[in-house]
Amino acid sequence: MQNTRVSGIIRPMSEKVYITGCASYGEADVTAALERSFAQFGGIEAFVRRGARVLIKPNLLAAHVPSAAVTTHPAVVKALATMLRAAGAEIAVGDSPPVRSLASVAEKTGMKAALAVTGARLCGFTESKRVRGRQFKNLEIAAALDGFDVVINVAKLKTHEQMRLTLAVKNMFGCVVGKEKPAWHLRAGVNRHMFAKMLVDIYLAAKPSFNIVEGVLAMEGDGPGARGRPRELGLLAAGVDAFALDRALCRKLGVDERTFYQVQAAREMGVDRRDLADIEVVDDSGVTVEGFALPTDTGAEFALPPLVAKLLKRWLTARPAVDRAKCVVCGVCAGHCPVEAITEGTEAVVIDDRRCIRCYCCMELCPEAAIRVRRPLLVRVFSLMRKLWRKVRRAPS
Repeated sequence: MQNTRVSGIIRPMSEKVYITGCASYGEADVTAALERSFAQFGGIEAFVRRGARVLIKPNLLAAHVPSAAVTTHPAVVKALATMLRAAGAEIAVGDSPPVRSLASVAEKTGMKAALAVTGARLCGFTESKRVRGRQFKNLEIAAALDGFDVVINVAKLKTHEQMRLTLAVKNMFGCVVGKEKPAWHLRAGVNRHMFAKMLVDIYLAAKPSFNIVEGVLAMEGDGPGARGRPRELGLLAAGVDAFALDRALCRKLGVDERTFYQVQAAREMGVDRRDLADIEVVDDSGVTVEGFALPTDTGAEFALPPLVAKLLKRWLTARPAVDRAKCVVCGVCAGHCPVEAITEGTEAVVIDDRRCIRCYCCMELCPEAAIRVRRPLLVRVFSLMRKLWRKVRRAPS
């Protein structure tokens, strides 16, 4: 079992996950949900001593309004910061958006206004420090992390075109300084399993003391950017161990964890080899999630023998495509493509399929939702057959 550092103390990771209901982003609802969550793990005092320097790490991917469900809702961070302040902590909220400054993203997302009444400050990640990971020997994460006693990870529950879901472990990728993110996509290339191992390494290096995933208004479909669809789930989940938390949420959403890259990466790296039954899940949310829509690129290769999937890779691989009617040639995608596979045309950007590594940074960052997923015919046929098979299995005999 691993350990995590909390306010100068080494405390063992808990295998408990708590899922509770949160009907709205109203202050009373959010505060009550957070209080119930911390109570399951000994209360907020178990993590934060008076005078502790606490960093809240939300998802502040880009400048979108809260109703778009792209970023962590400011009401959750505001309520958490208020609780931490009452516990005597000094609070900062930090992230490293790949596009635009943290200040501008915080203003657009409503985070700046929410924090103004809590006394919390914004902490931009601008400088890196080098750490040694299990898989990657030379990781670089935000040096600002060294200035805090406690890190609380507050992720947004949403889909992710490359990694299927963004949950607690994936949210810590924000600890990579914005300008360095494309380089890590390039280093992992088309290998999603390798990228997942990098995410595991970053999470372990950042050492969050507590993890919260807010899904009051979640995102399904072709997330994590503007093409995703907001969906009201009305839940909030928490845990000390993000790997257990992510796996419990997979089950809650009806996602086979064997198709979730971070779970497989953690298992291969020896970080989490538990059976799902070994994770204690306390769920008083009263929420049943049915038909949660994953990204269009559903990963047909998971259901095929490895050799067959390898041979058919060309015909199984979805790729980003440009919606010319929506593209305004703003240059955001071209400027952040790690392999420079995108050029600016006169009416729309052009993606070079031969160079594309399918990291979907372009789709994630496009402010106009002008980049979609183009699925090969074989994938569409396979997905249709799978849906029909599921209907047959559910039909009464």
